[in-house]
Amino acid sequence: MIVHSNGKGLVLEPARKPRAVIGAGVIGLGRSGEFFHCRPIEDAAAFNLVGVHDALPDVSARVASKYECRNFKDHRDLISCPDIDLVIVAVPTNAHYDLALDAIAAGKNVLIEKPFARSSAEAEEMFAAGKRAGVFVGAFHNRRFDPDVRALKEVLDSGVLGPVLKVSIHLHSYTRRKDWQTRREMGGGALSNWGAHALDWCLHLFGRDITFLHGRLLQVLNPGDAEDSFILTLEAGETAIEIEYLNFVAKPLPKWHVVGKFGTAISKGKTFQVRYCDPSLLGSLKVDTGSASDGTYGINEDLRWTEREVPWGHWDNCPLYLESLYGHLTDGAPVPVSPEEVLAELRLMEKIRTSPVRSFHSPDVHAGGVA
Repeated sequence: MIVHSNGKGLVLEPARKPRAVIGAGVIGLGRSGEFFHCRPIEDAAAFNLVGVHDALPDVSARVASKYECRNFKDHRDLISCPDIDLVIVAVPTNAHYDLALDAIAAGKNVLIEKPFARSSAEAEEMFAAGKRAGVFVGAFHNRRFDPDVRALKEVLDSGVLGPVLKVSIHLHSYTRRKDWQTRREMGGGALSNWGAHALDWCLHLFGRDITFLHGRLLQVLNPGDAEDSFILTLEAGETAIEIEYLNFVAKPLPKWHVVGKFGTAISKGKTFQVRYCDPSLLGSLKVDTGSASDGTYGINEDLRWTEREVPWGHWDNCPLYLESLYGHLTDGAPVPVSPEEVLAELRLMEKIRTSPVRSFHSPDVHAGGVA
């Protein structure tokens, strides 16, 4: 599918018929592997799901039957299959590095679930190996293609907000989990899971020159030893950024609150509520320390505020990522997420995790521990 603006919002049109079909194989069939990879690939005319593999044989057999593709009992057989052009790695983060290098050595393009690697050093090696082999190596950041992110970019690119000075991102819910994401040794934790998305949004919308200032990593509701919530403060040039991912919020705040010099955008439902003024109406002010107060605060100005709604749309982010990836692999279009952005994101996460102000909080609100 192709996305463009018609002046009233973002709309979709069917993509051109592909000139080539890319054979794909998926390693790891948990929630991400099946729902975010097998499902959209099965529906994409430009891709063919050749086969799958999972460490749990029953899971692998079930998914292969569901999508009518090959069930590889050994991941090495999937990687070496001549019908597979793209190997998708959707296993826990601690296994990304080895599987990626194996696929690269076999001459395959490799798409890796976020977070891309356990460290920026691992990521640098993976990208370097791909460059030497002449294959694509990239991170699956499907949520860069979320409708709210695309709609916000449209607002920012229009310039109506003026210079953006403050951004608040609230990812609030009341949610517990007990899977591998609760284990640090497996690359789990809210920062690696949802922090990767939020940091990618910031890199995409506000540039790669982002500095981490301070933050807190919290463990509130989940078992295991990894954080389940975080609060971050960053800056991108003149833009102050606050990100909250909290799994213990019973009444969430709006996801986005973006404040520019001349306007504000706030998410509400499936739209952005945007309010802005014409900067020329502000005029100039001179300090007058001798003027008497009439009991009011500030000066009375008619700024003739413009208010409008920018709809998010309701499409699936995975097909949009695949469309972008297909263009890169077949036509040399820009990569969906650049290696430089992936490395910047991982370095930010490393800075956050090693910051002296980080704080783990683990009250006894749950029974048990690591299974």
